[in-house]
Amino acid sequence: MPEFIKELSFRRILDSLKLTPKHRLVEFGDIWAEIFLWCFMTSIVVHLIATIVAIISLRSHKIGRWYAIFIILAGIITPIIPSALTNNYIRMKINIPSILPSLS
Repeated sequence: MPEFIKELSFRRILDSLKLTPKHRLVEFGDIWAEIFLWCFMTSIVVHLIATIVAIISLRSHKIGRWYAIFIILAGIITPIIPSALTNNYIRMKINIPSILPSLS
């Protein structure tokens, strides 16, 4: 298992979000992990706000009350799939070990 995956702890995520990382971003995996965490967390926050607004405004609508589920799923799935595919593509181009199985 790559070293940067072992270091993805809750404390590291909090340090990253507080902009006070205790480690240097030297390797590609560390940089990618920081960028992914920021994209993922901002997407979650924006989609949580949209979900709360949808729940409040559409609670009496027959079908609309279920839109909140789709909003939150979009907020979780949307940053994960493109970033995983991008990571794998870059890894194949410059031969860096990946946490994902190869797509080829």
